[in-house]
Amino acid sequence: MIIKAYNKNLIDGQPKTTLSANAAAGAASITVANYSPFADDDYLLIGNFGDATAEIVQVNDGSIDASITLQAVTVNDHFVDTPITKIPYNQVQFFRAPTNVDANTDASTLVQLGSNTAIQAYGDYTTYEDTANTTGYGYARFLNVEDTVYSQYSESISYSGRVYNTVEEILKDAYESLGLELGDKYVEYDILMRDINEAQNKVLQFKNWIFELIKDDTSITLTENENKYALSGLTEKFKYDGSIEGILSVKIGSAPLEYIDVDTYEEETQNTTRTEVKTVILASATSIVLDSTYELSDSGSVYIGEDVITYTGNTKATGTLTGSTGIDNGHAVDASVWQGVNPALPTKYTIFDGYIYLNAPVDDNYVGYKLKIKYIKALDRLTDMGDVVEIPFYSVLSTYVKYKIENRRRNYEVANNFLSDFWAGVKLNEPNYLLLILEEQTYYNF
Repeated sequence: MIIKAYNKNLIDGQPKTTLSANAAAGAASITVANYSPFADDDYLLIGNFGDATAEIVQVNDGSIDASITLQAVTVNDHFVDTPITKIPYNQVQFFRAPTNVDANTDASTLVQLGSNTAIQAYGDYTTYEDTANTTGYGYARFLNVEDTVYSQYSESISYSGRVYNTVEEILKDAYESLGLELGDKYVEYDILMRDINEAQNKVLQFKNWIFELIKDDTSITLTENENKYALSGLTEKFKYDGSIEGILSVKIGSAPLEYIDVDTYEEETQNTTRTEVKTVILASATSIVLDSTYELSDSGSVYIGEDVITYTGNTKATGTLTGSTGIDNGHAVDASVWQGVNPALPTKYTIFDGYIYLNAPVDDNYVGYKLKIKYIKALDRLTDMGDVVEIPFYSVLSTYVKYKIENRRRNYEVANNFLSDFWAGVKLNEPNYLLLILEEQTYYNF
């Protein structure tokens, strides 16, 4: 069950201004055209709810002027004339009750779901998925953490409504409304499954939607001295595999990484050499054997784990570095070996052939950190009657299936009416679910 709080209610009647200067990601202050409506500790929305780069910041300046100091640095880049709006809250609380109640008069049966959720400025809604319960009623309310002030509770949201977004219910709505039964000539199971997948594809090809957004996938963990990670390790598949669209941002912790194309990456790392340990290295050894040393200098130093190992000889035929010092730790076979670059906190990345490449091997201080990747996912193909459709306005899929059925029955005029209704339904939901990034976000080729 997904419970939603409508963010756009927060900006009605609120003071507004605009940026009078660009604000780069990591900015500790913003410069605005009119600062008079704002005060210390106010929450400000930079951009508009639903913008891919929108974020909420908090004022931290006892004497407000055109340059407003923030309590934390900005996450995204913002350009001059970007709207700035004061909002009364910065978090959302989600609740569940076993029965339907008016939460604003009696909240005694409400149980909070999870911890407080920061308002998701990049969407029209802030959402919470309750995976522990299948019955009951959901509620939401906004919270101002600074002043401990709450909004009214939302109206209840019935958990039982979810049964209607299964493949079975959507298809049943289609063929029963036409007076047909499953298994009839024009509504055989395999044909209907193709119909509903075609309908889903039509919706997904039309636009990018907020329900396709993966905000922070943290399934890739950084390992010592490694700079290459398989994107197959992500939770979801990319919607645009092999195109310029898809990845919105990559971070390590709260630090955003800069995207560079493959050619720039190769240019910037052209003097960097990577190989691997071929045989186990013991602490205090005086020589080491690597997979290949042809690209290493005749003498110099290499990085393996925490060790900076210097050597005086390079027997390239056997991949052996001799006269080695600085081996304070043992190193296993296949451990990464680097020359020409220091292990560090990476600052840039590129993507090629199913992998993400960082511009530096990961220093041991950042081992265990997660790559936080924001991207547009591919929705799963529907394969079973019990599958749940992720498209929130799933009723349009039934309309498309009716179009396909009537087309097979050669009722072309009726079919075309259903097709028109389908597209009208998709466009009707566009304002609520559109992911506004095509016009405002740079896409990255992978």
